[in-house]
Amino acid sequence: LGRVVVEFNEELLGIEQIKSVIESLGYRVEGVTGRSRSLELLLFCWLSSLLIMALMLWHSPPSLYLQAFLSAGVQALGGYSFYRGAISSLKARVGNMDLLVALGSTSALFYSLLAMMGTLHGEPFFETSAFLITFVKTGKFLEEWVRARALKSLRELFGIQTMKVKVMRKDREEERSLQEVFVGDTLILRTGEMVPVDCRVLEGSLEVDESLITGESVPVLKRQDEKLISGSLVVSGYAKARVERTFASSYTNLLVRMVEETLSKKPRIQRLADRFSHYFVQFVVVLAVVVFLLWFLKTGDLQRAVSFSLAVLVVSCPCAFGIAVPLALTVGLFRAYRQGVLIKDPSALEKHPDLVVMDKTGTLTEGKPRLLNFRLYREDALSLACGLAQA
Repeated sequence: LGRVVVEFNEELLGIEQIKSVIESLGYRVEGVTGRSRSLELLLFCWLSSLLIMALMLWHSPPSLYLQAFLSAGVQALGGYSFYRGAISSLKARVGNMDLLVALGSTSALFYSLLAMMGTLHGEPFFETSAFLITFVKTGKFLEEWVRARALKSLRELFGIQTMKVKVMRKDREEERSLQEVFVGDTLILRTGEMVPVDCRVLEGSLEVDESLITGESVPVLKRQDEKLISGSLVVSGYAKARVERTFASSYTNLLVRMVEETLSKKPRIQRLADRFSHYFVQFVVVLAVVVFLLWFLKTGDLQRAVSFSLAVLVVSCPCAFGIAVPLALTVGLFRAYRQGVLIKDPSALEKHPDLVVMDKTGTLTEGKPRLLNFRLYREDALSLACGLAQA
């Protein structure tokens, strides 16, 4: 699963047109229930794959037929997204991991079917195609799950998941959702509340904790006509404030959007792999053909030639590389967010993984200097200093 941010004019373009353009590129557009369907499909793949493993202990024609049926189901339902990605890559004349997964799993399935029917004198291994798709889908699901948790944690950190705000409407205090707050509205802010949107103090005064936003460790006093940043926490005071930006364009939402973009970015090593994946796919296909020809011409054994060329296709699927890299990166970003560290560009983790640059006041120090020692270079220096202090 992935995300795309689209800014469009509703008078010129509709949601269905945007969906059709995205789907023409080989992607599937899912609604809010898409993640639950992905989980159900993943559970089906795992149950089917494990059942195939169990049926391998029962050597009989009914067992083979059931294995073939389950493997075909995993291939059709679980492998659908890989086939779409593979077809799109072929149309664009570029190779990607979807193409390799589709080639490897399909080849393993057809080999097993031919072995089951007796065309090839080998043992069918339906579990190979099923587990190949299951493992790759598991990695992709975990990556998306960690991303979703990271975004949810960030929203909970700023209290914007289900936040309600107090708004003055017709001289009455009303409770509204963030989406119902507009520019020019008057907000009521009290002790312990989060500043929901960017606004400016109309009357009253507040002490706000901006440490989440600016890193300032000491509460800041905000008086009339001073700006309040969304995401700040009201430590003490009471004030009315005029909304200057809606939630969609407020600092907090922009921060969440930035995290979404960060989680969607690919690390440099993965971008490099994508760049060369086209040539890698061609190399793997040619290598599989060469292996088949060499073994068949040398031994004349069709079964061995097919099995060895199939092994090349299966092991060439960069499952560990294609899954481990983005998953490890996403988990690292998520743990950093939980510790209050916002990483804008994930490639920084590759360039300087052991280097941290910090500001001093409020991060490394508390902003409370203490006199540890002093040295006098003139005998009258202390009396002069006292005189200046009293003046």
